[in-house]
Amino acid sequence: MMLEKKHSSFVLRLGLGLVFLLLGINKMIKPEVWVGWIPLPLKPLLADANQFLFFNGLTEAILGLMLILGIYTKLASMVSAAFLFTILLFFGADDITSRDIGLLAMAITIMLLGPGELSVDEKYFKRRV
Repeated sequence: MMLEKKHSSFVLRLGLGLVFLLLGINKMIKPEVWVGWIPLPLKPLLADANQFLFFNGLTEAILGLMLILGIYTKLASMVSAAFLFTILLFFGADDITSRDIGLLAMAITIMLLGPGELSVDEKYFKRRV
């Protein structure tokens, strides 16, 4: 049973981490594809939408790496959950954002489970944060 828990946390971290990493990289290299997804109330506050998307993508890519490697896992999952909750708050649940509900559930589950044994947190720092 312990082996299953060890792997379940890793699989959740890997899945959510890859989503954040790949989409973050895509936002950095192709910001023009993502400009239409910037919430309308936020657009007037931005001096440069491409720059905003670059830093948003960088943040997502870093979160993805943190989740995959299990570094400050609970913090990374909390920030990821906040990102996903914000998306749902601005856009609601529709054909596209409905998958974010599942991703949000993954982030919350990672927060509750902790990093697991297959993580930098556990292996090197013996922390469950």
